[in-house]
Amino acid sequence: MDSRRQDHFEAELLRLRDATGSDILSIFVSFNEERRRMDKGCIGHAVARGFLDQVCDGPDGTVASVSIGRRAYVRP
Repeated sequence: MDSRRQDHFEAELLRLRDATGSDILSIFVSFNEERRRMDKGCIGHAVARGFLDQVCDGPDGTVASVSIGRRAYVRP
């Protein structure tokens, strides 16, 4: 795992949380008329580190959203 990349990913999740006012974030984002998705590997590492509590599936069975975990609030 690239720690700098993971730290950047998690910092971006916190920025998204602050911008949306919600701990639950969609992993899909529309940008310049393109549908983009969060990095699957970074999501997995964030779950393993306790940064994310939940990964929620959408109706088609694929991951649709993630939930910021309590551990994200006690980071140095």
